[in-house]
Amino acid sequence: MNLGFILTRSPDESETDSLLLNVASKSLEKGDRVTIFLLGDSVWLAHRSRDKVENIMGKGARVVVSGEHLQACGMPRDQIAPTAEVAADTYGSLVELVMEKFDKVVMI
Repeated sequence: MNLGFILTRSPDESETDSLLLNVASKSLEKGDRVTIFLLGDSVWLAHRSRDKVENIMGKGARVVVSGEHLQACGMPRDQIAPTAEVAADTYGSLVELVMEKFDKVVMI
């Protein structure tokens, strides 16, 4: 199964990021393909939790970060997990993934 997790909240707002990463990790262990898309304030996860993001990517997850929201936060590319992808066309990329790639989507 191809799972998409879309996170929109800041990692400071709740324990949502830890829960999301744990569920994604369990899904990978079961053989699912996982993509985590960071929108809005959630782009801070790729900065503040770089080790966690790199760890989940090391297990096979794909992490995509909104380029528009990185720019809005004033965060340069070199400040986030180095292997995370940056989507230049955030909403175009997101629509393509949701409509054509993901079997199931969880949005938080």
